Amino acid sequence: MKPRFFLLLFFTYILICSCTTQASKDTQYELKLGRNIAAIILGKYKQSTDIPLIRYVNLVGQSVASSSGRKDIHFHFTVIESDRPNALACPGGYVFVTTGLLKLIKNEAELAGVLAHEIAHINQKHVFNKVYEAPQSSGNVFTQFLTAKNTSMSVAFSEISDQSITIIMNQGLDESDEFEADIAAVLYLQNTGYKGQAYLDLIARLPTQDTVHSKTHPNIDTRLQSIAAIFPESQLNDGELLVDRYENHATLR
Repeated sequence: MKPRFFLLLFFTYILICSCTTQASKDTQYELKLGRNIAAIILGKYKQSTDIPLIRYVNLVGQSVASSSGRKDIHFHFTVIESDRPNALACPGGYVFVTTGLLKLIKNEAELAGVLAHEIAHINQKHVFNKVYEAPQSSGNVFTQFLTAKNTSMSVAFSEISDQSITIIMNQGLDESDEFEADIAAVLYLQNTGYKGQAYLDLIARLPTQDTVHSKTHPNIDTRLQSIAAIFPESQLNDGELLVDRYENHATLR
């Protein structure tokens, strides 16, 4: 082979390695931030002590994540005690569902739809991308935050976590991010064998007045219309609901 060809192969290899290394670092940063945010949420809300319920929610979540989730992270699903119907997604694969939302859900397909929506936010790094800037050098400020060992940097990292919490729990994401997660949720349901219509049925039943969900998500009618514009009715009605399985495993004690 000609020397120029070897040079081309060498530089291609270097480029691939450097991109992989950066992607790996980004994931490490995302995981550290996500763990910190998850800890903050568990400090604000009591985690359910219903182990069979948490196990069931995890099984449903993992079934969706195994077919549609990112492969560079592990997903974690748990239940927090709150009467307000809501679900939260943290960077790095942490998903929380409130007991209030579980009471509103009628079947396993609806639960899977909620978890699929949150998985989509994590897959697309919707929260992480709002607070993270890929480091250009080892001196990048955000890199220093995430490798913080001194007090000042730890405080700065805490502030970044608080900013993420504000996005997740109060401010909400961009409408385009929510619409993207809605479309992805239906696709993920179809990939896992659930009925996509179940997700629309649940959205239509969500409270619309003075709730955290209504303040952080687009208008429900607009969301339903955007999904219906993508998926024909016949496609949405394929799949399983699994009503009995949900009632048997998700009855709140």
